[in-house]
Amino acid sequence: MIPFRSRIAVSLLAVSLSTPLAAAWPEWSLEIERLSVGETNLERVRVSEDPSARGKDKGIVIHVASLNLGTDAAAYGPLSLFCPGDLARVVETWCRGGSWEFVLLEEWPELSGTLAEARSDDTEIVVDMRGTLDTLAWTARLETAAGAFSLAVDIPEQPVTALAFLQPRLPPLGWVSVGRLSGSAEISGGAGEALEASAEVEFSSLDFDSPDGLYAGLAVGASVSGRLETASDGVITLEGKLATGELLLQDFYRDFSGRALELSARIAAGQEVIDVQHVTVGDGDALHLAGQARLPLGQKPLEPELLLRELRLEFPEAYSRYLESVAAVFTLDGLDTGGVVSWSGDWAPGTARSGVLRLDGLTLVDGKRGRFAIHNLNGTLGTDGASQVTWEAASFEKLHLGAGTAAIGLAQESVSLLEPLSIDVLGGTLSLEELAVGFPRGGEPDIQLEAEITDVDMQQMSAALGWPEFTGTLSGSIPGINWAQGVIEIEGALDFEVFGGQVLLSDLRVERPFGVLPSLAANITAGALDLEQLTRTFEFGRIAGRLDGYVRDLRMLDWRPVHFDAWFGTPQDSGRNDISRQAVQHLATIGGGSPTALLTGPVLRLFNDFSYRRLGVGCRLEDNVCHIRGIEEQGDAVLLLEGAGIPKISILAYNRAVDWPQLVAELTAVSSGEEVRIGE
Repeated sequence: MIPFRSRIAVSLLAVSLSTPLAAAWPEWSLEIERLSVGETNLERVRVSEDPSARGKDKGIVIHVASLNLGTDAAAYGPLSLFCPGDLARVVETWCRGGSWEFVLLEEWPELSGTLAEARSDDTEIVVDMRGTLDTLAWTARLETAAGAFSLAVDIPEQPVTALAFLQPRLPPLGWVSVGRLSGSAEISGGAGEALEASAEVEFSSLDFDSPDGLYAGLAVGASVSGRLETASDGVITLEGKLATGELLLQDFYRDFSGRALELSARIAAGQEVIDVQHVTVGDGDALHLAGQARLPLGQKPLEPELLLRELRLEFPEAYSRYLESVAAVFTLDGLDTGGVVSWSGDWAPGTARSGVLRLDGLTLVDGKRGRFAIHNLNGTLGTDGASQVTWEAASFEKLHLGAGTAAIGLAQESVSLLEPLSIDVLGGTLSLEELAVGFPRGGEPDIQLEAEITDVDMQQMSAALGWPEFTGTLSGSIPGINWAQGVIEIEGALDFEVFGGQVLLSDLRVERPFGVLPSLAANITAGALDLEQLTRTFEFGRIAGRLDGYVRDLRMLDWRPVHFDAWFGTPQDSGRNDISRQAVQHLATIGGGSPTALLTGPVLRLFNDFSYRRLGVGCRLEDNVCHIRGIEEQGDAVLLLEGAGIPKISILAYNRAVDWPQLVAELTAVSSGEEVRIGE
């Protein structure tokens, strides 16, 4: 409020300037270096009567170089006000019909407008204004009474492009092509009451697209409202709603037309930190999230601190509305889901400080690709001790696993198996001796696994995987597995007992196991395999003896071999063994070779089995061609089988380069009992 003496001085000045003597003055002005009204300070105030100030209109011009709302507050301005008529009219009408210009921020355009209405009486002052900020149109009403004031601002519906002046600070505004906005704000205080402010902004039919195409929206409708209460240490309460339209945010996509996403927050803003004391996000039963956040303002770059207090996801809606588009990056889209996942406690990115994770009937089935499934997963996992989870059934690819129960430990940055877990699988047992998943801050999950497989029925396994029918059982150990950044690597070698011998799988590396074009690299060593079991499995014909071999530098793409160097042969000291007529015929056709002419002679037709001393076949796969080698070179051919005894049958391969797809097709035909015609 202007001091009493100042009011008398201004009144006397107004009376003197309204007299005939003042009218005779050609020009006058009043300059004040500093004028203080309460906490508000006006610097270099100039009041003048200048007939040329606004064209032909005569009036009073008031110019303020700068103003601030407190000793330590930022300065604004300049402010220019033009009131039509002489000083007497200006005082009488409170500058009704006047116009003004004001610089709020140096990088913003001028805020300009007119005083549409101004009136006062002994109890109150009312001023109606309208104006523009660049092209943003607005109207406002200021009311004061008994030391209190209120200011109401209304932004009528208009194109979002009216906010273009904000683009230097908010570059994404340049992405907007179409849209409408409207809003309102109110500020009140004084007369011993705390300052209060509220605002609301609504956007409709908003279309935008970033230059890189990672962010886009179509017909988006959203609103946000806020309220400031200085009596509560300047706490701001916000409420928002994303009601309509389609939204793409990098890997996240959703159409919000079906149901809105609602948000509320309570924010305390200080000079050093912005404290989001409470925030909630909700979408009916599909999603509920509650937490808090802190944003230290002194850090560069700004790094928010997040704390999740409560999360509830109800499937399948939570998956289809919020998770599927992100999961598609890992080819985990198209899942059939059900159940509920909920969390309560304190969780920061990478750290579960305390809390409980609940799984209630969670079901995940890869119906689109058939890679895995888990049914009716239930359990409660707490950070304060051991927990237990159960499941009704599970499968991986076509391998069906039985029901199970696991003791789980949930620590701040890891989940681990507290006790060895045995699962029935294909007539045998899968024993998980160790399983731990770590979640380091800023890194990929760290998975550690140690397991054993015991007496898995090869016949069931073959049927499940669509392989030729194997016999016998499979046992082996998995010493350690690491899985990071979509890559699975094996520590040491996988040791399996199969076909009466041993197979070692080493240097195993699998990339994108659930993604597009998965790749595999490995080395395989086989020792003392029972040839009779092996050949009986593939209906190749009976071959007795033992088989050693290797597959080096194996490379598979989309689970199909594209490169390897393989060799399989009988040991040097294997002695004499038997081979059936059918096996001779099939082996002889590899590489376009044929058994000796005696095989078709009248005497040899009496023999169904023959003896052999050595057997060996190698293949180096390159560019879809199998380059065949044998136990020794013989001119243009290679020896695949060296006979023994009488009659002596030896097999040569003459075609040293065989088309790999044809070879695979013909060997597949062998397992079905069809005639082989390789190399023709």
